[in-house]
Amino acid sequence: MSAPAAAEAAAAELRLLLDLEQLEGEMERMMDHQELAETCQLQLTELEMLAAMFPQPGELKVIDPAAVAEMTEFVEGSLHDPPARLDYTIAFQTGDQGKLELSVHLPLDYPNVEPDLFVRSDGLNRAQSHTINQHLAEHVRTLEPGQLYIGTVVAWLQDNADKYIQNDAQTKDEPTEQCEAPDVFTRLWIYSHHIYSKVKRRDMLELAKDCAVTGFSLPGKPGIICVEGPAANTADWWKRVKAWNWKRIMLKKQEEIPLADGATHDSLRLFSVFEELNFLPAVRSGANEHRMDMGRFFQFLEEHHCAQVFKDYFGVSGRPAAAAATGKD
Repeated sequence: MSAPAAAEAAAAELRLLLDLEQLEGEMERMMDHQELAETCQLQLTELEMLAAMFPQPGELKVIDPAAVAEMTEFVEGSLHDPPARLDYTIAFQTGDQGKLELSVHLPLDYPNVEPDLFVRSDGLNRAQSHTINQHLAEHVRTLEPGQLYIGTVVAWLQDNADKYIQNDAQTKDEPTEQCEAPDVFTRLWIYSHHIYSKVKRRDMLELAKDCAVTGFSLPGKPGIICVEGPAANTADWWKRVKAWNWKRIMLKKQEEIPLADGATHDSLRLFSVFEELNFLPAVRSGANEHRMDMGRFFQFLEEHHCAQVFKDYFGVSGRPAAAAATGKD
């Protein structure tokens, strides 16, 4: 074979290989889309079933109804990008003891992976809340992946919740620091790829009250969290939050301060409550829609005497909002 013919044959073979590679990539994307559409269809089917089980106002609440519409369009093929995740709550009676609320966060590939679930009730004190959520997680791990979980979880809670709930007011109001190591105060600085979910944001606030910790959560992209309090309390809060389904979440910095010279946990706190911050800029669009005003965030840190942590998060020294807006140091 002549050199030109050999070159042409090699080029044709290369084009064939590239075409095959492109075809394989397209087939893989189609399979991924099909698999995701199947899990989305299962989630929608389960939601319809739950709506029939809990038809009364306030029982079943979908946090973002637009997510249901997006998921439906994705299943039908009119939406090609992955839809938003489903987050909802279910409130129901448990025997004679009171109401439970189950917060549900569904990954897009649920039920092939476990859902994120959290139970709360006015009838649960801190220890009871921790125990029921721990036992619920253990129960979920016994379920077969691929089946629909939530109806089974609700049935388990209806059968078992009364074991954890007590109506004794003294028990409900017991001090949260009874079992805590009294000599160490801890402050955790946490970084998340993003914090969007309204349910997660609410659950973090509720859990902070439950664990008697203070600090803040800055939602958006990235998500920044500070939680402080007695070592056992912060460890409990962090253990439960990091177990939720996150794209990425990590402990960026940990401060441990021994109590000495008459110091108390409250005297070491930089924050009086645990709150969600909102530093969204006045004008938002496109990729910056969920990005907070970092100048205002830095100013907030300065006001709470912890501005140095800005560099720990972002690798650069921060500037107050006014300086950031003008570009001056």
